[in-house]
Amino acid sequence: MKVIAIAACIGLLGQVGGAPDDGTGSNGVGPGAARIIAADTIEVEGARIRLWGVSVARSAGPCPDYGPGMDCIAGALWELENLIKDYDVRCDRMGPEEPDGRRAGRCEVGYDECYGVTCQIRWRDVSEELVAVAVVVQDRTESGGRYDEVEQTARYDGGGVWTGDDSAGQSRRRRD
Repeated sequence: MKVIAIAACIGLLGQVGGAPDDGTGSNGVGPGAARIIAADTIEVEGARIRLWGVSVARSAGPCPDYGPGMDCIAGALWELENLIKDYDVRCDRMGPEEPDGRRAGRCEVGYDECYGVTCQIRWRDVSEELVAVAVVVQDRTESGGRYDEVEQTARYDGGGVWTGDDSAGQSRRRRD
């Protein structure tokens, strides 16, 4: 019976559709393997995507949740690696190409969930996950407040970028 359930999951995964887009089919990238370029940038199918709606530290500020001497840039890289490794990522490009060749994109990572013989892929917003663990902060000018609830929870919990006097790393935030 387990063999049938595994075969059903594999068959279902091969049929799952592509990336979200604007209806023209031109804005989607993936699903596919992602490679980390920077704490806020991944590459999917050769396209460099800056994670939409978030801001990372420009300079290394303390993020003691990740161990003595760890900074939030390293924490963001660690969280991003663990979030996307071994999973497909799909992105919806959210704007024009930036001067450095990247495009902002709302990206999701797909996790397989099988219960008995029923399988699904659950897609999770990469930026939202990073805001939730407090290694990045929401860029409200770009996100329009999409991540307000998870950011408020992260702020209340007081870890990551919300640690210490420089809460949210206001003096270190990257504005690309």
